[in-house]
Amino acid sequence: MRFTAVTLLANLIYWCVLFAVMLAALNVAGLEAARDLLNRVLLSIPNVVVAVLILLFGSLLGKFARAASWTPSGRLRRARSPNDGPRSPKLLHLACLLLRSLVKH
Repeated sequence: MRFTAVTLLANLIYWCVLFAVMLAALNVAGLEAARDLLNRVLLSIPNVVVAVLILLFGSLLGKFARAASWTPSGRLRRARSPNDGPRSPKLLHLACLLLRSLVKH
């Protein structure tokens, strides 16, 4: 089955109408527990949509980061620094000061 924007919209409308009819039928039948369960399911849908959007955004961000950090030959790209070579003494000194402040407290 091929999904297009029209079929997805049609399925969304179908399920919304189906849930509305089910809620009305449960209200008429007086089944409070089933109605409450269906309400909870309906109220959780926005959370699921947000979770899917976060997952898609994270996936796209990861693909972008990977494409930005690897060269076409498959080697990891590395930013050049004026202090290339052994560790910079300033950075080592800063790390020691940070550790000392954490140990004192």
